[in-house]
Amino acid sequence: MPRKKSNKNNKNNGIYFNKNDMYKSGMFKSVKNRQYMKYRSAYEYAFFEKLESDPNVIKYLAEAIHIPYVDIDLKKRTYIPDVLVLYKDGRMELCEVKPTIMLKDPNVQLKARAAVRKIKSTGKNMSFRFITENDLFKSNKEYLAILDKIKWIKIYGNMLHLSI
Repeated sequence: MPRKKSNKNNKNNGIYFNKNDMYKSGMFKSVKNRQYMKYRSAYEYAFFEKLESDPNVIKYLAEAIHIPYVDIDLKKRTYIPDVLVLYKDGRMELCEVKPTIMLKDPNVQLKARAAVRKIKSTGKNMSFRFITENDLFKSNKEYLAILDKIKWIKIYGNMLHLSI
């Protein structure tokens, strides 16, 4: 989902979004999906790495589902969850990758409720969950290592990747 750039004076429901262009974005090389996947934050990059190393994950799709919802200002919008994960046991999981602090945002909660309603309406073996820093990093050191890795990928690009 596109992230709106804002300056430090712009607020959305009490939470700063993309303050000082802090989100890292780029392309992640997925072996499981046999393609490059767009990531829009270091958290998404870290989640993609976890999915690649999880033997129970068959495949995952970024921004694969569009869900209508009504925001806090009663405007009709479209919510696009970050990742749909397909597991070997047939389960599917719709995941939204967010810092814990952002879970308090009323629009984030409205999107989550819309996703749960959509899942229930399909009758499929699917669930919804938030993925936060607590799921991704054991320590701040791990988070800093991901940021460093992304920086080096940006510098050296495809030289760090073998062909898919």
